[in-house]
Amino acid sequence: MENRGNMRKWWWGMLLAATAWAVAPGNFAWESTQKVAEKEASLVYSPHSVRAALRLLYDGGATQLAPVCQFQAEEPALQPVGWQSAQAVFLGAGVTAPPKYPASVHSLDFTKPTACNEINDWVSKQTTGHIQSLVTRQDLPPSTAVAAVSAVYLKASWANPFDPKLTSKQPFFPKGSVEMMSQTGPFGLYHDAEYTMLEMPYKEGQLVFDCCLPVREDGLQQVRSRLTPANLETIWSTLGESRTSVAVHLPKFRLQNRLDLLKSLSLPDPITLPGFSIGNTRIDVLVQQANLEVDEVGTVGSAATVAVVSRSLPEGFIADHPFLFWVRDRSNGAVLFSGQFCGN
Repeated sequence: MENRGNMRKWWWGMLLAATAWAVAPGNFAWESTQKVAEKEASLVYSPHSVRAALRLLYDGGATQLAPVCQFQAEEPALQPVGWQSAQAVFLGAGVTAPPKYPASVHSLDFTKPTACNEINDWVSKQTTGHIQSLVTRQDLPPSTAVAAVSAVYLKASWANPFDPKLTSKQPFFPKGSVEMMSQTGPFGLYHDAEYTMLEMPYKEGQLVFDCCLPVREDGLQQVRSRLTPANLETIWSTLGESRTSVAVHLPKFRLQNRLDLLKSLSLPDPITLPGFSIGNTRIDVLVQQANLEVDEVGTVGSAATVAVVSRSLPEGFIADHPFLFWVRDRSNGAVLFSGQFCGN
């Protein structure tokens, strides 16, 4: 009965596990995951993809994004093994990219009804067809100036694959059942009073799947509130140091999500994009499509994020404190009136 109880609890760790392949530990990765995953529902989200899309705007001069995304002026280039990442910007009429811009640059007429197809075709190519409809016509109004897009694709095989013959339907808390995979092998394991962390390696590079299982069947919210980027990094470094024999029972699952990230992430408004010769503007659309499939062989994941920026907003001028004024004739330079206003 104890084994069956453990089986029922594995899914509670999936929310954390589904993000572990996307980026290294960091404040943005964890804090944004916390905001996106507020509800207790299955979800997959790629911090790497959204951060890479917003980095394209930062590289265009939107320095206001640095505190939110933990951007540094110079960041080491990633060397993906077992996964791939690509970025592109699509620019409207009259908009140009800065010199030596670190992404592919495409001109696009956003007034065309088919503009979304060009972005979707690029995303589909980068994710080997797994994501075919990232943006719709409604996401790209004719006033669009820049669409910054990031795609990530993962296909990784377990270092210790599961035997499909051992997969069986098992109950899952609080109700229902799942296809539960089973195996015993050498894995990283970390015990805490409130949870256990499992690390399963893939064959490719340094890729791992980390799964955090609360001790209590209803303890997901409590564990999420306690974990921080600092203790995650400590735990993950510990997991990589040793392996122990573990009887693993892990659900076979497939997740798909379309996320409206503007509703979750606290992004600055307005932003400026001097590199694209755009003044005050805002991010009007920030959406992500993410998919993740875990089975006996390994894991296939894909995610794409688009940040849509419209034409410049009017410059703000709010005369809510004392000011000087002049009334003048531009034709001859005559100043007819001058003065100051300090309130009634």
